[in-house]
Amino acid sequence: MLQASSSDSTNKTSSDGKIKPLSEEVIAKIAAGEVIIGPSNAIKELLENSLDAGADSITIEVSDDAGLKCFKIKDNGCGIGAKDLEIVCMRHTTSKLTSYDDLKTISTFGFRGEALSSVSQCAHVTIISKTQEQECAIKASYKNGHLDGALKKSAGIKGTCITAENLFYDNKTRREAINKSTEMKKITEITRNYALLNTGVSITLKKLDGKPIFHTDTKSTVKQNIKTLFSSKIEKEIMDVDIKNEKLELTGKAYFTNVNFSSKEKEFIIFVNKRLISHRDLKRAVLSVFEPYLPKGGHPFVFLSLMLNPRKVDVNLHPTKKEILFLDQEAIIEEVKETIRKKLLGSNESRVFDIAQKIASPRPSTQPSSSSSSRSKSSLLSNEDEDGDYIVVPASSSSSFTQKEQPKNKVRTSSSDQTGQMERYLTPQKRTIDAEHPPADTEPSVKKRKETPSEDIDSQQDDSTEEDVHKLDSVIRLKAEISADTHTELKTLLKKSTFVGWINPRLSLIQYNDKLILLNMAVSTKHLIYQRIIHKLSKFKYINLPKKLDIRELVKATEIDSSAVSEVVSQISAHRDLLKAYFGIVITEDDKLEALPHILENYIPPLHRLPDFFYNLATKVDWLEELSCIKGISIQLSNFYGLCESYELEEPQEGSNSQVSNDSTTSGVPSCIYTKERLQWITEHVIFPSIKLVFNPPNDMVNDGSVVEIASLPDLFKIFERC
Repeated sequence: MLQASSSDSTNKTSSDGKIKPLSEEVIAKIAAGEVIIGPSNAIKELLENSLDAGADSITIEVSDDAGLKCFKIKDNGCGIGAKDLEIVCMRHTTSKLTSYDDLKTISTFGFRGEALSSVSQCAHVTIISKTQEQECAIKASYKNGHLDGALKKSAGIKGTCITAENLFYDNKTRREAINKSTEMKKITEITRNYALLNTGVSITLKKLDGKPIFHTDTKSTVKQNIKTLFSSKIEKEIMDVDIKNEKLELTGKAYFTNVNFSSKEKEFIIFVNKRLISHRDLKRAVLSVFEPYLPKGGHPFVFLSLMLNPRKVDVNLHPTKKEILFLDQEAIIEEVKETIRKKLLGSNESRVFDIAQKIASPRPSTQPSSSSSSRSKSSLLSNEDEDGDYIVVPASSSSSFTQKEQPKNKVRTSSSDQTGQMERYLTPQKRTIDAEHPPADTEPSVKKRKETPSEDIDSQQDDSTEEDVHKLDSVIRLKAEISADTHTELKTLLKKSTFVGWINPRLSLIQYNDKLILLNMAVSTKHLIYQRIIHKLSKFKYINLPKKLDIRELVKATEIDSSAVSEVVSQISAHRDLLKAYFGIVITEDDKLEALPHILENYIPPLHRLPDFFYNLATKVDWLEELSCIKGISIQLSNFYGLCESYELEEPQEGSNSQVSNDSTTSGVPSCIYTKERLQWITEHVIFPSIKLVFNPPNDMVNDGSVVEIASLPDLFKIFERC
C-alpha cells in the first residue's frame, strides 16, 4: 500500500479533503491575477474606462519602474458620482451592462466590471472624481475591492483621476518577475495604439517626474499621429484605403506603408469596433500581401480599424478582451486582404528600389550536353552572389561553347557596351571625350605633396603627424560611424552596377543585373566626399588655384553685414593651421585662399560656392570640441565639393576643346567652372567609378528615394521587342 509523502501530509493538515466553495476574497484575488498581469494591463483597462467616459483629454503618468511604484490616469470624462464611488471597486459592478443579452450589442470597452476591482486587489487605489452636477470633487481610497475609509471632499475639476500605488505589494514573486524595461515598452505601445485610433482625443503619456514620452492633439489626423507616435519615415510612405462590404456589414480603413518601406520592427495594429485586439489569421493574411515586395526579415507598418455589426462579434472570450470571434471570419479576412492587395499593386509602378529584395537575374535557359559540360565551365564565368543571383558573362568570343542569350536578358557588364551608354542616343556628338585623358585647358593645377605620390584612393604616406591624426579617438569614432551605418546590400549593388546615362546634375541612370535604376548622384557624392575626407585626413594633395582668392571678398558675396564679415574672416584665419594640416585648405597670412584639398582624382569642386562654404565653415562648426570640429569641417567640405542640385551650365565656345567655362571672376568670386559636357564626363568617369570602388552607402539612402528602380529589361522587351 502506498504511503503519502511529507508534502501530502502537510496538505492534509490544512484541508480535510472535502470540496468547499472558495471565499469571495480568494476568488477576487485569483481573478485579479488573471486580469492584471502587469502595469500595462492595468493601464489599458483604466484607459478604456476613460474613453468609455467620453473623455477627450487623457493623461497617463508612470513611475520610473514601469508603474509598479505608482501610476496615474487623469481624464475629463463624465466623472463618477458620490454614490457610485462607494461600490465602484467592487467586483462585477458596471454601468455598461444590465443583462446577458446586452453583450450582443455591446459597444463599450468594459462590461465585466472587473477593471477597477482587479486593480484594487493588487494595489492601493485612490480615486478623485467630479461630475458636472457636483459642486466639488470626491476623494476615495480602496483596498481589496472595498472602500477604505469614508468619502472626502476634494478640490478637482470635472473628470476622474485614478492613482494606483505599490502594485503587487502582496505578491512579491509577481513583482520581482516583471521586467521593468519590457513592461514600459508595453505601456508605451498600448497607449500609443489607442492614441493612434482616437484622433479626437488628446492622449499624453509621461513619467511622474514630468518627462514626456508622447502627446497627441485632439485635432490631429491618423497620419499626423503616425508621424508623432512612430516616425516621419513611416508617415511619408503611408497609404490608406477604405474597406467596405455591405453584405458582410463591414466598414473600416487600412493604413499601411507602400512597397518602398521595410523595417525590422513589427508594427501590426488591429482594432475591431474600436477595441484593440490580436488576430493571428487576419495578420497572417495581410502580411502575405507584402511578402513579394519586401526583403527577407523586412516588415511593413499596418494599422487596421474595422467596424462590424456588434451582433456578429463575440468579445466575451477572455478577461483581457484581447481576443474576439466574429461571424463570416474567412470572408472578412479575404475582403481586407484583397482591398489592401489592390491598393498596394498600384503603388508598385514606381517604387524605390529595395536592394535587400532578391532580384531575379537571368540564368542559362538551356543545359549543355554532357559532352560539352566541361567546355561550358571554361567558356562561361558564372558569378553567384549572396542572394543566389547569376551574372553570366562570355569569357571569350572565340569560345568553343556558345549559348545564345535572349536580348531581354542581356546584362551590361561594362560602360563600353554600346547600348549601355544612353547619352550616345540622346545628345549630339560634337567631339569624342577620352576617358583616360580628360581635357584640362583651364583647370587649376594639382600640386602633389610628394614627388612620387601613391594612388589617390587610400593613398598612404609615411608621416608621423598623419599617423598620429588617425590614432585620435575622435577620428577612430568617425570611421566607426561610417562603417556601422553602411548598407552592405546597397554597397554590393553599386559595386556591381554599370553606368548607363547622365540625366541632369542630380540624377543618373545605372544598371544592376536586368534592372534600370535611377541614382541620386548629388546625395551620393556628398556622402562619398565626406567619407574620403575622414579617411584621408592630413594626407591630401593640393589643388593650386591659378589666382589667390581674397576670403573677405568671398564672404562679402553672401551679402551679410559688414561687421559679420570681419567675424567670419577672423574665425577662419584663427584656424588656418588646422585647416591646412588636416584638410589641405591653404590660407595665406593675408587671408587669401591659395589651395584646396584634392579629394577625388580629376575632380575640381564647384568654386562658385566658395562664399557659402566659408560662411558655413565659420558659423556652423563647433571649433571647441575635437570630434565635432573634425566632423563639422568635413560636412561643410562635402557640401561644398558635392554635386549641386543644379548648375548654370554653359556650352563651350566655338572652336574650343575645353569643357570648362572660361568666365572670369566677378567681384572676386569664381564663376561656375562646369560646362554641361564636362559635368557629364565628371559624373561618369570620376564620381561613379569612385562610388563603385570606395563608397559606403548609408542606410538612409535605401528609404529616402536616392535609389529608385524604374524599369527592367524583360518589361522593356515586352514593349519594344528589343533592348
